[in-house]
Amino acid sequence: MFTALFVLLGMSTAYSAPLPPASPDAVVHCAIDAERMGQSVTLSPRIASDDGVMGVYTLAVTKSGPDGSAVLSQGGAFDTAAEDAGDVGEMTLTLEPGAALEATLRVEWNGGETFCVLGA
Repeated sequence: MFTALFVLLGMSTAYSAPLPPASPDAVVHCAIDAERMGQSVTLSPRIASDDGVMGVYTLAVTKSGPDGSAVLSQGGAFDTAAEDAGDVGEMTLTLEPGAALEATLRVEWNGGETFCVLGA
């Protein structure tokens, strides 16, 4: 059972090369899919756009529970025009009884940014 907790904003990311230009009307959508199996949960960030957009993403996860807490992150480049568009990674972690997690997906492209949040 997954429940939205709250939105984290105000994160900043620096990258060394400028992003390629995107259509000024580009609309980028994101989602975090979660699949729970026993005490494990697999998070799969997804990015989509009607236009071919390239950019960078960061998936930040905070887990807290009786066994302690952890902060994990992964990120990289994406291209919605690529053959594997949409799938930008996967993260599996243990979620012991009484533990909770919050995942925030930040997506940046030349011309905008968007956030998706998942809490469990």
